[in-house]
This record gives sequence, C-alpha cells and structure tokens, in this order.
Amino acid sequence: MPKHIFTIVLGICLALTAKAQEADSTNTKSKKEATHFTIGKMRVTIEEAADSLDAANEGDSLASKSTVVIKMDKDSAQSQRPHARKKQYSIPEYWGGLCIGTNGYLTAAGATKLPADYNFLELNQGKSVAIALNFEGPRINLYKRHLHLVSGLGFEWNNYRFTSDLILNSDSNAVSAYQTGINYRKNKITANYITAPLLIGYNTNPCSKKHFFIAAGFIGGLNIGAHSKQVFDMHGQTNKNKVEDDFNLEPFRYDATLRFGFRSFTLFANYSLSELFRSGRGPELHPFSFGIKLM
Repeated sequence: MPKHIFTIVLGICLALTAKAQEADSTNTKSKKEATHFTIGKMRVTIEEAADSLDAANEGDSLASKSTVVIKMDKDSAQSQRPHARKKQYSIPEYWGGLCIGTNGYLTAAGATKLPADYNFLELNQGKSVAIALNFEGPRINLYKRHLHLVSGLGFEWNNYRFTSDLILNSDSNAVSAYQTGINYRKNKITANYITAPLLIGYNTNPCSKKHFFIAAGFIGGLNIGAHSKQVFDMHGQTNKNKVEDDFNLEPFRYDATLRFGFRSFTLFANYSLSELFRSGRGPELHPFSFGIKLM
C-alpha cells in the first residue's frame, strides 16, 4: 500500500475512534458534528450526522445510529494556509539603470546642418556619446499595476565631439572658437547634468517577465559643470588639454522623453525643448539623444 494512502486511512481510523469515545463519554445529542485534520496537502473532514428519529426512540448512544461522511479536499488545505504564497509581480524600471547612446543637436528648423558662422560646432556623430546613470524613485500605481507615475534622479554626461580643430573660447560672452594650428585627435566639450523625470509608464503584464512596456514624459536637467578637452600628438608624445568653463551653456534643460522595451531590453529617445546655449549668445540648437539601457 502506498505510504500516503496508509497515512490517510490511519488518520481516519484514529478520528473515528476518538469520535466514538467522545460520544460514549458525553452522551452528546447534537445532530451534526465534524472533525478536521490535514495530512500533507490533503484536508480530511469527517462529518457525523445523528439519526434524530432513532435517537429519540432509543434515547441513548448517537454513535451507533450516526452516519459518517468522509470528505478529502486537496485544495482546501492549501487555501486555508495562513501564509499562502502570493504572485510575484515583475514590474519594469522605466527610468532606473545605466543608459548609453549617441547625442547631438538640431537647429530650430530640425536640421543637422549648422549656420555658416558656426561650422566649428559640427559633430562627429559616431563619437558623440551620451551616458546616463539613473535611479528610479517610488512609483505610484494609477491602474491595476499596469499604469504608473514614475519619478527619480539621474546623472547625465553629454559628450559633443567636433570634426574641426577649432577650440571653443572660454570666459566669453558669446559662442566662438579659435585656431591653434594643431591637428587634434580629439576635440570635444562635455556637459554634465543632474536630471529628474516625471513619467507615465504602462506595462502589458505585471505578473510575467514577458512584458512589453512604454513610458513617456519630461526630464528636467540642471547643468553642474562643463569642460573642453583636446588630445594631440607632439614630439612623439600624447598631450591633453582640458579647460573647465560654462561655455555659455543654458543652465537649465527640459526634455521630452520616450522609453519602451521588452523584458529587460529598453530603448530611449530624448529631445530637448530648451536650447543648448543661452539665448542670444549662440546658435539656437536643441540637443537630442537616443540609445539603450544596459542594466
């Protein structure tokens, strides 16, 4: 006989014996009694219903005239456990993670071609890299774990790599550049920002890792520093030149953003509604960036 069947039979026999002894010792006259016990994942219920007509006529033991009903419910034992396991929700991070991509800027007309007076700002797009490290804050559930309001904090580094050898002037009231006669291996400026988003995110299935999600909203940015950097070779040695300045960059930035992905794979795209440089001090350029979230 299988071990679990033997255990169930033994439990039933013990319950019936205890029931009979209880009826003999107390001469109980209740019409319906029940005994419950659990064996493994099986919940066993023994109901003893007395025959009221015979009990009234004979006036003694209910146990001899009772009907025994045995119920075995596999699910009831699980449902009555006080610490039943709950579903684990897998909601994506719409904002948090390490992001990397490319960045650049567009004119007010949405073109990449710059005005003739600002050709020195033309970019080597493939080497203009954007990096962001974001931390997602508390999210507010708007609708059944599908729709959320998201905020957080982030740090962003925008590297603008120039194609020309002209260097941006520092300590100047206007965006301008000068020639040094050196051929630079690298010529760029880096702008650093603290960022904070306000996003609305939607995910298709909060109970599964196989979810598609999308988020849209705005990102505010505060410029916390900038520097230019040149790398060049001279007399057989590699030299570097670095200058810290604001380069007439707009101190505040606000971007529109769109982020979407599947499971842990995320793509993002940002477009700045504000200008890169202070108004009247340089060309009207609106930064953009796009890329992927690595983790």
